[in-house]
Amino acid sequence: MFAVGIAVGIDTIRIREKAGATDILGGGFAKCSILTDATSCWTDVGAPCRGLPAFSHFVIGAQTVRAISLFGRHDLTGAIHSPATWRACAARPDCGFGGISASGTGGRAATWRLQHQRNSDDRNGEDSMIKPHFALGAAPADERLPREFAPQTFWLSGCSRQPVGEEILHSHSSFYMVCGSSKTAIIDTGSSRDWVDIQRQLREALNGRTLDYIIPSHPEMPHMGNLEPLLELFPKAKVLGDIRNYHLYFPDMDDRFEMRHPGDILDLGNRKIEFIEAIIHDLPNSLWVYDHKEQVLFSCDAYCYTHEHEPGQCAMLAEELPDEPTVADTSFVTSRALAWTQVVDSEPFCKALDELLEARPIKFIAPTHGGVITDVRRMTTLFQEGMRQIRER
Repeated sequence: MFAVGIAVGIDTIRIREKAGATDILGGGFAKCSILTDATSCWTDVGAPCRGLPAFSHFVIGAQTVRAISLFGRHDLTGAIHSPATWRACAARPDCGFGGISASGTGGRAATWRLQHQRNSDDRNGEDSMIKPHFALGAAPADERLPREFAPQTFWLSGCSRQPVGEEILHSHSSFYMVCGSSKTAIIDTGSSRDWVDIQRQLREALNGRTLDYIIPSHPEMPHMGNLEPLLELFPKAKVLGDIRNYHLYFPDMDDRFEMRHPGDILDLGNRKIEFIEAIIHDLPNSLWVYDHKEQVLFSCDAYCYTHEHEPGQCAMLAEELPDEPTVADTSFVTSRALAWTQVVDSEPFCKALDELLEARPIKFIAPTHGGVITDVRRMTTLFQEGMRQIRER
């Protein structure tokens, strides 16, 4: 039996079975999980993980670690965020974690990572170093970031390397800063893997100002993985968004979280940004953001794409790349990040994207897993076709 499961709540699992394959926990299939929300987990086994190391995990939140027991004991790779999560992992050897320790400085602001684990496939029995983001490691920091792609609108990012056959592709973990005359905000936080360079990028983009608002689009590692160190680095910053369950991660900081809904407006002084419904998303508490002044759509997990492993490309706009993104570049990321695209009719989502472009003037699209897009219509067409092809495979 081959299964793809979505668990909403630790005690609730919805399983879709496909005939003709082996058990979910065995049979040599590549296994890949992203455990995100403290009270939910998402697991996807098999085809979407082709080319990835066996069983990779992102782990956020102590209760999520407890949910790992749903999958039994396995060798895991990934990144752990927050001391509470680390303590929960350390207390649960049945989850398959080896020795766990913390790296970095700053107490709670430290990025907590798995450093060593026993690799069951290593016949020599040697410990292997864990690298977050599908265990493939970060690309070298691009010194051209942050990049001001519109007035007082900055692109910040880190990239991961993803081998596909003999080729190496890059996938962004981008986030963005919007500066008004009186307040500043970032949309998403970047991945904890990139925290060292992210601090440099933040300093340069802020240029002496402080950060007032942090807007994680949803509770997943590339989108809120640096939330804890950011809250310590900017002690007066508020977290805005659909923040259900965030208090489970940060019970001592509940007063710094404020709920927002689609249609809510955030005034930054001489510009306003709006929280809007996320048309494409992997968690129910996802929100997109629209900047009315510069006409930027911050699209979270939509409009994602890969690019080649070449110097300087990590800081190029989509249309500046020597080879502009293709349908294959978009579907590669989407099929792995959003497993539901393999089984759900994409046409309602494609129609909703068209309606959004008709309803709002959009000059730029700023995705998390990609660089800034300026040819909005072309990329929309590519992304829509990519979603259709995922379902047809």
